[in-house]
Amino acid sequence: MTVRELLRAVTPKPVRSAIKPLVARLGQGHHGLLACPSPPHVHGSATPQGIGVIFDNPSEMSVDERMFLYAIIRGRRPDRALEIGTYHGGSAAIIASAMEENGKGLVIGVDPAPDVTVSLSAFHGRFRLVSKPSPEATAEASAVAGGPFDVVLIDSIQDRKT
Repeated sequence: MTVRELLRAVTPKPVRSAIKPLVARLGQGHHGLLACPSPPHVHGSATPQGIGVIFDNPSEMSVDERMFLYAIIRGRRPDRALEIGTYHGGSAAIIASAMEENGKGLVIGVDPAPDVTVSLSAFHGRFRLVSKPSPEATAEASAVAGGPFDVVLIDSIQDRKT
C-alpha cells in the first residue's frame, strides 16, 4: 500500500474534500505548494515573540517539527490554514505567529474537546476555533475561514468505531 493509498484509507471523506485543492496544487511544478517564492526570514522579527513561539507553547511536536511548521507557514504565506486537532493550541499558536510575521493569514482550529491553554495574545487575533469532530466540522471551518484552505495540519487522534 502506498502512502497516498494509506492516507486516503484513514482520512474521512469530508476532510479529503476540504484538502482537495491542496492536493491538486501539488502537481503544478514551481507554481504549486512545494514552490517557495522567497526563503522565510526567521531572524528579524516584527512581533515580540517571533520564532520564540516554537519553544514557548505546549505541543507534542519535537522542536525540529515546530521549526519546520513555522518555516512552512512563513515560506508559503497562506491566507487560510486548517489545523485538525487543536487541543492545547500550541501548533495553532506557531501557525498564527508565523502568519503574523507574514502580515496575513487566519488559522482555523478544529477539535471535539479543546483545552486551549495558550494565551490568546499568542494567536495575534489570527485564530478561530470550531469545537466539533473533524469530519463534521470541515464545512463550518471552511465557512469561518471564508474560503478554501491553503495549508492543512492534521494533528489529531481519530477514535472511530467502524
